[in-house]
Amino acid sequence: MSLRLRWPRLTPGVKRLLILAAPAALGAGVAQINLVVDIIIASLLPPGSVSFLYYADRVNQLPLGVVGVAVGTALLPLLSRQLRAGEVEEAVGSLNRAIEMALLLAVPAAVALIVIAGPVIAVLFERGAFGVDESSATAGALVAYAAGLPAFVLIKVLAPGYFARQDTRTPVRIAILCLTVNVVLNLALMGPLAHVGIALATTLAGWLNVGLLAAGLARRGFLKPDGRLKRRLPRMIAAAAGMALLLWGIALGLETPLETAGLRIASLAALVAAGLVGYGALAAAMGAISPTGNLHLGNYLGAIKNWVAMQREYDCLYCIVDLHAITMPQEPEELTSNTREVTAGLLAAGLDPKTCIIFNQSRVAAHAELSWILNCFTPLGWLNRMTQFKEKAGKKRDSALLGLYAYPVLMAADILLYHATAVPVGEDQKQHLELSRDIAGAFNRAYDVEFFPLPEPMIFGAATRVMSLRDGRSKMSKSDGSDYARINLTDDADTLALKIKRAKTDSEPGLAFDPERRPEAANLLSIYAALAGEPVERVIAEHTGTGFAAFKGKLADLAIETLGPIAQRMRELQADPAYIDGVLADGAERARNIADTNLAEVRRIMGLLDA
Repeated sequence: MSLRLRWPRLTPGVKRLLILAAPAALGAGVAQINLVVDIIIASLLPPGSVSFLYYADRVNQLPLGVVGVAVGTALLPLLSRQLRAGEVEEAVGSLNRAIEMALLLAVPAAVALIVIAGPVIAVLFERGAFGVDESSATAGALVAYAAGLPAFVLIKVLAPGYFARQDTRTPVRIAILCLTVNVVLNLALMGPLAHVGIALATTLAGWLNVGLLAAGLARRGFLKPDGRLKRRLPRMIAAAAGMALLLWGIALGLETPLETAGLRIASLAALVAAGLVGYGALAAAMGAISPTGNLHLGNYLGAIKNWVAMQREYDCLYCIVDLHAITMPQEPEELTSNTREVTAGLLAAGLDPKTCIIFNQSRVAAHAELSWILNCFTPLGWLNRMTQFKEKAGKKRDSALLGLYAYPVLMAADILLYHATAVPVGEDQKQHLELSRDIAGAFNRAYDVEFFPLPEPMIFGAATRVMSLRDGRSKMSKSDGSDYARINLTDDADTLALKIKRAKTDSEPGLAFDPERRPEAANLLSIYAALAGEPVERVIAEHTGTGFAAFKGKLADLAIETLGPIAQRMRELQADPAYIDGVLADGAERARNIADTNLAEVRRIMGLLDA
């Protein structure tokens, strides 16, 4: 019996993979290559230097690998897909979000390693022949390496910006240049700073690498930091600085040597936990972490889908309520972006701006004026009964803003200003519509007129209240911490299928609609029924004997078929903000013609003099 070894066949596809993979390994793996360079040069120093650098690098590599590799690996296929589809602006946005996510995790990790390098090394390595002096020497190297941690994470994020464009030469050239600089700096700094100088040289070369990669992408128009990234970066740094002070203060309190390994590990765990909590709290308070503004499936099935049908039967006005949005803190650029996104969603779903009126609330001043007038007819007791204020204000009711408390009156003004007789609302808004009726009646009685009609609610059938894919008892919401809890209208087909596949169900066999006992199963059935335009009972009958795994596959196909064209049209519209702004401007002009006429009559009834 003989064994013959053969080289694998180098097909064109394999050759292309090797051509791309080899430079990619050099371009994105600079941190690992630098370690080899460091170790070789450190061998020229006194004994122990190689070990100090190796141990310090192992600790530094943990957050580098988790953050850099995870973000970079997820980013490359996303950028490639977007660029193949010609979605350049979307790719630029994805790169910005990747940078934001990478820094959100890498900056606090670097700061923490710098501040508590000593305790970390002591807990991990200080035993046997590795004593206090060796621990201190290794901690010095770790501080130098950690200062470059964000740089090496960013290299793994920025390099895919080149690879996605089939450019492997530029990051390789930059990597070779920076490796050369690293060697020169190593030789220059190893004399005065010993092994710490070698680690510092690697950090400086890493930041040079980041600068060159970023400059190259910026010249090509592929790196354009948006307002969100520019605002949040200094906040992340400020939050990390606050965390550093917290860790430093706690570390001072733990300076007394701890004799047992158990106590050392416990103290280090306490430090890490305090750092995580402190950074998370500071980042949230400073606005570094906030929910997205995406339209989701609940918006579509609960409202937008029905609005599209209504425009063929009624004279409809659709108002993007940006004045309601500012009852909670808003970033200016995000408010503008979200207003355009909602408008794009309405248009993509099928609203016709020639058939109905689409406008943003703040363009029509009559909304705010009528809201003030109606405030004067609204007893505090009516507002105190509003459950949404209680839910949103929570235990901080005394510090809640007046706008949040009084916004149901603004909602009444939005409705009554146009003499609306039918208002499409969800179950959670019925109370506000009842308040609108009460306020209209109070005004009419005060002046013995029948000026404001009493609006009636229009509540539609299946899936008017779409629940979270992770918790069938919670409403689907853009503020949910997990993106897998909702289906965004901008999700692509692969993302849609994955989210539905991962949607929570239960272990009971068969399909059954039982919201109380099987809320997640009932939610998926409701979604299918609403997308298909069929009663839930028919959906169950059509899928008798089908398990939830198979049913999810059919639901995914239906969702992709229904929502896919909407997502594509939304992307096209969002690429043309001038068109969206034109739709809103035209709608506002048409809305003002109605609103100003009705407001003038209100002023006449009340005896308010016009100019």
